[in-house]
Amino acid sequence: MRKLHQPTEDQRRSAEAMAGAGVPQAQIARALQIDAKTLRLRYRAELDRGEAALARKIAGEPALGTAAPIVPTQKERDSVEAMAGFGVPHEDIARVIRIDAKTLRLHYRGELDRGHAVAKVKVMQNLFTIATGSGREAVTASIFWLKCQAGWSEYAAPPAAGAGAPLGKKEQQRLDAETAADDTGWRGLVN
Repeated sequence: MRKLHQPTEDQRRSAEAMAGAGVPQAQIARALQIDAKTLRLRYRAELDRGEAALARKIAGEPALGTAAPIVPTQKERDSVEAMAGFGVPHEDIARVIRIDAKTLRLHYRGELDRGHAVAKVKVMQNLFTIATGSGREAVTASIFWLKCQAGWSEYAAPPAAGAGAPLGKKEQQRLDAETAADDTGWRGLVN
């Protein structure tokens, strides 16, 4: 049985550098003395980073770590706030505006926090408007609102026994089983 290839840190850096220089994968595999399938399997992250660096270089964008300082525009701030309100994960928002997720959280913290709160307020306002309106939807919205905000529940405790409410089947069977020996000579033996 063949031993699985375990890349070293030097091999990983070499693969990333060659991919970033535009070297074909077949040539990278030969340089590392492995086959192309192993290269794609064991060095996927390095190949992706190298190819992304090459794409940025071709597009004229600065390399990662050397980017110019971020100066958020109002349009970007509004966009981040809206996406955060929709529940879009931070990593996806960062991809949309083409920055790293850590940079997004650093420069857009207020928009990320505010976006979710603003969206929640809008939904609550809409629900309240529907609930206080008329029509079939108003009943459903009212019930939902009362359950969430007023503590209503369909699982309310049943009325106390003896309050005139009939017993359920199981409660009646339990009571019958407990009192079965009453009025017989077996009462002392059963209980």
